Amino acid sequence: MNKNRHSKKVINPKFYSKIELSKGQTLPAGIIHMPYIIGEHTEESLKEYRKFMDKYHKEHECCPKCGNTGHSSTLMGYVLVDGEEDQYKDLNRCVCTNCKDGHSTHDRISKKKFRKNLAS
Repeated sequence: MNKNRHSKKVINPKFYSKIELSKGQTLPAGIIHMPYIIGEHTEESLKEYRKFMDKYHKEHECCPKCGNTGHSSTLMGYVLVDGEEDQYKDLNRCVCTNCKDGHSTHDRISKKKFRKNLAS
């Protein structure tokens, strides 16, 4: 992917919209939904983004305390920087629906890792 695509680009309107809140309140247009990347994108760059995020979510799907996948979470967007995927951290705050543990999305673990931790 092109590392310079973020510089001086206007956000493409197809990547944002208004969000409906309770009782008819709205946030202004310009709130970025998925994907949390700014600039012009090719089908290939979006494919790479989605592939990375699918893998990331599988590696961070379970509560580190009880292994449950159910949780509530804040919804801040964290930017994925090209070439620095290994440094990406989703720092949204989560609360497990099972054990009520509070942690970040990045602190969550894969099912495989949870099972391995149980066995040891």
